[in-house]
Amino acid sequence: YHRHHCGYIVSIGFPPSWTGGSKVVGLAPGSDLELKVGMTFHAHSWFTNTDVVDYFISNTVLLGENGAEVLTSETPQTLIVR
Repeated sequence: YHRHHCGYIVSIGFPPSWTGGSKVVGLAPGSDLELKVGMTFHAHSWFTNTDVVDYFISNTVLLGENGAEVLTSETPQTLIVR
């Protein structure tokens, strides 16, 4: 299988980039992005090419004084197999 994950800042977007800047500013190994209280991110992770099905999960997270707060509380935290 192939595992992939990423996260990016949630903000208003203007051309030339849908993330509000000239390029996607995201969470990745080696990133120099400084995380600060009040920042909001869309974080998602997925597994593909598993020979059965692909798996995806996504949440919006706010960085608070005491850690991260998941804003998408309706996202099930259990695995659903269909």
